Amino acid sequence: MKIELSDLQARHPAAARHAPDALQSINLQVGLGEQVAIIGPSGAGKTTLLQILACAQRPTRGTMRLGGQDPWCLSSHELRRLRGQLFLAPQTPPLPPRQRVVTSVLAGRLPAMSLAASLRSLLYPTDIPAAYEALCHFDLSDKLFDRVDRLSGGERQRVGLARALLSPATLWLIDEPLSALDPMRAQLAMTALVELARERGITLVASLHQVDMALWPLVYETEFMRMVARETWRTVAMATAGITLALVLAVPLSLVATRVLSLSALSGRMNRWPAVLRGCVRVTLIVLRSIPELVWALVFVRVVGLGPTAGVLAIALTYGGMLGKVYAEILESGESHSAHALMRNGGGRLQAFFYALLPSHAAELASYTVYRWECAIRSSVVLGFVGAGGLGQQLDNSMKMFNGGEVATLLLVFVFLVALADRASVWLRKALS
Repeated sequence: MKIELSDLQARHPAAARHAPDALQSINLQVGLGEQVAIIGPSGAGKTTLLQILACAQRPTRGTMRLGGQDPWCLSSHELRRLRGQLFLAPQTPPLPPRQRVVTSVLAGRLPAMSLAASLRSLLYPTDIPAAYEALCHFDLSDKLFDRVDRLSGGERQRVGLARALLSPATLWLIDEPLSALDPMRAQLAMTALVELARERGITLVASLHQVDMALWPLVYETEFMRMVARETWRTVAMATAGITLALVLAVPLSLVATRVLSLSALSGRMNRWPAVLRGCVRVTLIVLRSIPELVWALVFVRVVGLGPTAGVLAIALTYGGMLGKVYAEILESGESHSAHALMRNGGGRLQAFFYALLPSHAAELASYTVYRWECAIRSSVVLGFVGAGGLGQQLDNSMKMFNGGEVATLLLVFVFLVALADRASVWLRKALS
């Protein structure tokens, strides 16, 4: 079942009149068959959110759609039918103390049964093998015919989870399912829930305190690598687009800033106005490269919003100043007689550049451009921390989750990208030389 929450706010039913909302401006989208963990300290509103998703509590503000429907706009009959597609497993399972475990587990089928069938199953339990199989997933097969009041707290919690396996629901809402379980049985329970939800295409939303359990590596491994590939492409695209715009800015400024291509300087001294223009361009390049791309990104995030556009513009301005400065110095540091000869014979500045300066300095210009592209990749990673997207934003999320495995994977991707840029620089220099 698909979940869509927009600007959702809710207050705890037992809260005082002037107490703050337990949930404030919650926006969430969960796709079909997706597994999501809600992590937060006690009192953060995790249980309240699950109660709202289970249609057990009405939000005070905002919209909620389950399977494309607003549950609070449905009739009572339609709402009951929708609730039959939901299964909420509370932290403390509400199991009758004197009831048999098999009956408690089979109660998960009630939304799909008529009243007569449910009463008949209460007197003469049917489908006992299904209850036995569900209990096997949680290492409780030997408790099938025991009474609930003879179970420990952890065993009762696992019985409540086993009930979900027989439910016809397409959305499992699990509230702190591991609070009474030891580490081994906690791992067993999470593995069972995640694997069965994946096999059946059931959406799973669980509130947890254990970060290592919330990562669910068996489920997220493939999805995480897809995300890494997608964000890697976005990071490279951001760096490439930024460098491209930087070149558009740097090339004309560097041609104006370099003294080699000054027609008035051929006579030995540059005229006043060309010198003033050259000085203004130099000052512009200084301003552009003196402001870090991180500062530019913060400015553009406020202008164009979160996303790669802010990162592209930040890289374009800062690297435009760097490229323009270095391009001008490369052109001035080399041999200039051939360019002056062409201009003395009537050639224009661009003609002198393409026929004299560019062939002499192509390798250095290309090498420095590729190096700056490599730096732009690293910068785009840093810009992700301020909302520009890409691998940097994913790295920030993984670090906040204390997920060392994901952090290590992302760092290896960075190393690979830098090595790839280095090989591209070597190949380009060889091709040009």
